[in-house]
Amino acid sequence: MAIRRPRRGLAPPLRGSLAETRPTHGRWARRDDQCMPSSAVIADRRVAAIACAGTGVLPLLHWLVADVSYDATSQQHEWLFVLFFSAVILVFAPGFLAVAGRVSSRGARRAADLVAVVSVAASLTNIVEDGLGVEVAFLAFVAELLLFHLSCLGMGFLILLRESGLDRLWAAVPVGTVAGIVLYVELGGPLLAVTWLSAAMGCVLSRPVLDPVHPAQS
Repeated sequence: MAIRRPRRGLAPPLRGSLAETRPTHGRWARRDDQCMPSSAVIADRRVAAIACAGTGVLPLLHWLVADVSYDATSQQHEWLFVLFFSAVILVFAPGFLAVAGRVSSRGARRAADLVAVVSVAASLTNIVEDGLGVEVAFLAFVAELLLFHLSCLGMGFLILLRESGLDRLWAAVPVGTVAGIVLYVELGGPLLAVTWLSAAMGCVLSRPVLDPVHPAQS
């Protein structure tokens, strides 16, 4: 039986060669989102669904119980309602981390991380402003709210741009959130409830998008 010799140029690359030492950053780095490290997301279906459901139910309860108005009210400075509204702001953080676990776009996930951080900051700022009566904190709250809206819209745009098929429907969550906050006095509670309860259903029906392991590490 004749033994075939390997053809020249087809030998496997040696350990430590250029093929294995390709840089993972800089000019020659791969720009595929799947090679990026994972961000802070909620991957478990049940936990994600509970987070989204809470993000929809809590604003609805506040909208029904509180004296929602564009003008300042005496109820606004009562500690019970101060903490209630701060909880409404804070609940967006786990909600957006749950949605981030259902999309593959690294940019959309980073936008969700930013929304979560701003939600926590705005929740604390609301306590300082309305609870402690520090009026200067109102400017910080306005800046945080503006950053929140821009991050949500950026996340929605990146989902539409990067995702495909039915996954693009996740863009309705950040966009619907912005609409619910802008129209909070008139229709914010029901609009946020519909948006986030739909997201909770989507978390139950869909699988989380996990970052695949790099071939060199598998």
